Amino acid sequence: MDTGRLNMKSWNYIEIKLVDMARETKLTNLGNFNFYGALSHENNTYILNMFIPKDMDTKIIEQFLDLIDMQERKEYFFIRAKFSNNSIVSLIRDFDTLNGFFFLDVDFKDGKIVLKGYYNKNVLKEVSDILYQHIDVFKSVDNLVIRDGIDINDTFNNDGKKFKSIIISMPLNTFKNDRIPEILKNTDTIGQFIDNYPENDVYRIILYSMERITGYDALSIIDDNEHIYETETSNEILDKLSEFARGLSLTWRTAYTFVRGNRLYIAFIVPAFRAREYLDAIIKTQFEMKGIDLVIFEHIGDMDFKDLNTYLQDSS
Repeated sequence: MDTGRLNMKSWNYIEIKLVDMARETKLTNLGNFNFYGALSHENNTYILNMFIPKDMDTKIIEQFLDLIDMQERKEYFFIRAKFSNNSIVSLIRDFDTLNGFFFLDVDFKDGKIVLKGYYNKNVLKEVSDILYQHIDVFKSVDNLVIRDGIDINDTFNNDGKKFKSIIISMPLNTFKNDRIPEILKNTDTIGQFIDNYPENDVYRIILYSMERITGYDALSIIDDNEHIYETETSNEILDKLSEFARGLSLTWRTAYTFVRGNRLYIAFIVPAFRAREYLDAIIKTQFEMKGIDLVIFEHIGDMDFKDLNTYLQDSS
């Protein structure tokens, strides 16, 4: 059984550059820093996570340690900030809960927040409706870009950031009550996790299949012609990993799952400077589950975004 293909032909790229007056975002005006960002959903709102790797001259940043809530960790500085504009939070929430839409990245340019995402062309009307309903936010929108034909590999390659992939595998029989591994095993399908660590421990997942998937409940059809679906999943291992990740504010850039033989694979793509922490979280999860031989590290290395499909096939 093949592991499926990430089919992005029917997806459009969207980029929203926002002006938010939170003082933390103003730091991105200082010097030539490569800020990394991520969104997390907490207490019915969205938190902006900002990371500044120490592989650059951070002397300008260090003088602000006592002025804002900035943590210093071994490999980077870390800032958690709430959006100062509730209208922006509402816009993010409506997009984040739309089937057929996902945020891929948060970037920072010239003191502004840049949200990068993808939506399936079949939900264009819903995307337009959300933008229209939040017309009041546009006084805080510096730029809005919607483009066809920007592949997910291009988005990764064009931001100049360094990532590592951590690919693990687990026995399929570990997931007896989870229908997602069953779907992946019985069809040529690959899954993409949407949420880093959802509050209710229920993950949204997009399924890219080589065939029509039938006979399973609670599957939303995103694109019937391209065999793209969305659903939710939860299991004890993901819940425990999510617990550790949340405690350290660990976020992945994206994560994929597929089945090969009798093992379930999960490929985490994480910022290179946080890879060690994510490895530690996975190891802690393994010990907590009392399954020392449960998880196998199949691959740990620098991420190559020339062809994500080929990379996932060759590295696992």
